[in-house]
Amino acid sequence: MQYVNVTVKSYRSRNNEGLLCRFDCKFVMKTKIKNRLEYLRREINAERISYGEILELQSLSEYIEQDDVLLREWAGIPEFS
Repeated sequence: MQYVNVTVKSYRSRNNEGLLCRFDCKFVMKTKIKNRLEYLRREINAERISYGEILELQSLSEYIEQDDVLLREWAGIPEFS
């Protein structure tokens, strides 16, 4: 799994009752993974995906949608799993 460097800015509410986070780190991670899977899809379609990128795709296989046949096939996921 890849790690993402995230800068979090915190602000106090008007009545200083607590800190408010600008965004959810899980959302950022899912967005980064989704963007990476789309990049890998473009590389597959352009027929220029490397062996390292195939290994990366396999490591991200748990995030591939069930109906995404192209990425599941390239990640080596059995068809009916």
